[in-house]
Amino acid sequence: MMLRRIFSVFLFSVFIFGLLGVSHPVSAVTTGAANAACFCFLDEKGADLDTTVSNAQACEAVCSKKKGYAGYQYATKIGQYPSSNLQCWKTSESCTNASGEMSKTQPPECFKEWRYCYPTDKLVTTLSVDILGKTSVLNIAEYIDLVYRWLLGFSLVVTIVIMMIGGLRYVVGASSGDVTKAKDMIKKSIEGFVLLLFAYVILFTVNPQLIKLQVPKMPMIRQVTLLTGDETCEGLKAAGWGRKEGSAENGPYGLGQCGSVAILETKPDGTPAPEGATCMFTNCSIEGADSTCGTPSSIDKSAVSCFTNGQPEASRCLSCSQIIPHNTCNVTPSPTNCSMLDGDDTFVGDSSVYDKYNTCGWTQDPSMASSGLGAAGATSGTVIAGVLSGGTAAVVFGGLYTSSVMYDAYIGTCASMSIDCQTVTTCEGYDDPSLQVANATTDNELRDLTWPSVGDPNVVDICNQDLCGAGAKEGKKCKYIEGTGCKTTDYVPPTPVEYDHVGG
Repeated sequence: MMLRRIFSVFLFSVFIFGLLGVSHPVSAVTTGAANAACFCFLDEKGADLDTTVSNAQACEAVCSKKKGYAGYQYATKIGQYPSSNLQCWKTSESCTNASGEMSKTQPPECFKEWRYCYPTDKLVTTLSVDILGKTSVLNIAEYIDLVYRWLLGFSLVVTIVIMMIGGLRYVVGASSGDVTKAKDMIKKSIEGFVLLLFAYVILFTVNPQLIKLQVPKMPMIRQVTLLTGDETCEGLKAAGWGRKEGSAENGPYGLGQCGSVAILETKPDGTPAPEGATCMFTNCSIEGADSTCGTPSSIDKSAVSCFTNGQPEASRCLSCSQIIPHNTCNVTPSPTNCSMLDGDDTFVGDSSVYDKYNTCGWTQDPSMASSGLGAAGATSGTVIAGVLSGGTAAVVFGGLYTSSVMYDAYIGTCASMSIDCQTVTTCEGYDDPSLQVANATTDNELRDLTWPSVGDPNVVDICNQDLCGAGAKEGKKCKYIEGTGCKTTDYVPPTPVEYDHVGG
């Protein structure tokens, strides 16, 4: 029994040691990132930056030769830097403010002078029921000690009660000569109490450490403010956050532009920002659309937005007409991405009637989506939206399209359109050939896009919604009539002329 206890304590000690004292080397295989860096984890020195390597394998080779090597980290983004390790605290002041105490030893996975912060015993916990006159404790060890002493006193009371019952049975049984059970009750109660008293002595004899109730101290986690919602540098600055000016900010467009990163210094209340907190700029006002991603359409009036996908080095400023199938900047055409590029609209007074309507829609209309680059993906027998199955052509939307065109249509495209409502004075104005829908590869007349089921923009929805209020000017509503175009609701189609047939 005693050996089992000793073995249990040994296993528990090994577990705690492994949890607190072992650092496992961590590596990443991704290379070439703009923020890539090699950190060597060294005993007594902490995380040391090595600028001579450019990949994970070289990082491990260099670090393993250094004195006190305990591991390495090849970080490919800022979130993998040692400063992002939430168990590493930069200043003793921040640790003290969190009711902690800084460690005196240097963890290898933390930057030099950064330490673990352990909770102190100054956190008082109030007991709901007082124990032996105490109403509060500092930690669980003190609480267990109080409970043990209380149980010891309670056991003494129980022992005395059992002895009294045994004595009473002894007196009653003496008249009949049967006192064996009474004597056995008294004997066992005394033995149990003595064993309880000597439990402390037994544990101390086996190992004095067993009677020292010490709570295992685990490093505290730094509090991190989650930057939810608008996490751009522009949005955070407007909310009162302070950032480090002149810090090592970088990106494809330079300081303050789309993709460049800044270090946050203070929260809106003036207190220090979380260690390692950064933000990303999304400003595209200086450079405009990135010409390396294709030339925007000349009639594109959409907004220019920053596309980052969380990767600063891959950030690009793009306009609506540039996001087409197989674009060189690898931005997928989708309803969400396209809607981000809607241009600024203006309205007539305080009404909901548009003066200028600018939109960036997503459509799978073959006449808009085709870039002529989809043949490789479409001719291999892939079923595309239940329409194409390995053939060379398909009849869809009333036209004959090749497999490459249908593959592009399956992907879809962003399409830009701008309407000057001053020129649309009647419902028929929505059919005017001057209303164009465009992307980087093609321009198309709005009146030719008659399939609402494949996306926007399309003349059917725009006519029925009467965005420019053209029908309302005549006290009517606009309605799209297939084969005829956009007309007012009281439109009566001409009666077909009937001819008499002569002959048999």
